[in-house]
Amino acid sequence: ANNSYPGPTLEVQEGDSLEVTFINQLLDANIAVDFEGVQVEDKHGLIPQQGGKFTYKLTAQKAGTYWWHARLGQLAARGLKGPLIVRSKQDPYAKQYQEERVMALSEEWVAPQVCIDGQGKLMQGCPEIDRAALNGQWGDGSKAYPLPVMEVTKGSCYRLRFLGMLSQPRHFEVSIQDHTLKLLGSDAPAMQSLTVNAGEGVDAVMCADKGTLLGGDYSINMTYVGQSQAKSFFATLHYPLFLRATDPVGYV
Repeated sequence: ANNSYPGPTLEVQEGDSLEVTFINQLLDANIAVDFEGVQVEDKHGLIPQQGGKFTYKLTAQKAGTYWWHARLGQLAARGLKGPLIVRSKQDPYAKQYQEERVMALSEEWVAPQVCIDGQGKLMQGCPEIDRAALNGQWGDGSKAYPLPVMEVTKGSCYRLRFLGMLSQPRHFEVSIQDHTLKLLGSDAPAMQSLTVNAGEGVDAVMCADKGTLLGGDYSINMTYVGQSQAKSFFATLHYPLFLRATDPVGYV
C-alpha cells in the first residue's frame, strides 16, 4: 500500500474519528480491509478492482497497538497490511520511556502461492515460512541481505509496540540480548522474552542501558513457532559510537 511494505502506519488519538480512503489499483482482485481495535462504520465495504475507491470511517475508542489488513488472506500475506496506533490523550506510562518504536512482525514465503487455495484464502496446511520480517525488512547477515537494525541511544528507555501481523494462527517469541522487556500495564517483573500472537499488539518498555562509549551491537531474536517447528530470525539492536575521536578522554 502506498508503495511501502508494510503499508503506512495509521495514527489517531482515542475518542477521535478518522476517514481512510483506499483506491484499488489491482487488475485482478476486489479488496476489503479490516481494522482491528477500532469501530468501523461500514465493515463490508468492498473496493472493486482497477480503480475502485472506498472510504472507511473509523472511531478510535481505546488506546492501544493494533493493525489493519486486507480481509483476503492472500493479499494480507503479500503485504496489504500495516500498523494502527491509537494514542492515549493522557498516557499513563509516559514517564516510563522517552521514545517509541513500532516492531511489526510478519511472516514471508518465497512462493506464497503454494499457500493459497482456489478461493484466494490461506490454507491451514501451508508450509512453514521461509523468513520473517521486522517492519518489512529481512536479512540473513550477509552483505547482500544485512540484518534489520534498530538504533538506540544509551540511557534512553523505549516503548516497543510489538505487532503480530501474521496471516496464520502462529506466534513469535522475542528477546533482546542482555536486555529485559517490561510489559506496560502489568505488575509482572521485567522479562527476558515475550510472546506475540497473531493479530496481537504487545507494548513493552526496554531501557538501553548497555553499550559502551564505542557503541555496541546486540542480537534481537525473533523465533517463529510454527505448526511443526520453530525458526529463529534475527535483527540488530545498535548503539552508535558515543565518544568521537576528537572528544577529550580526560585530563593529562
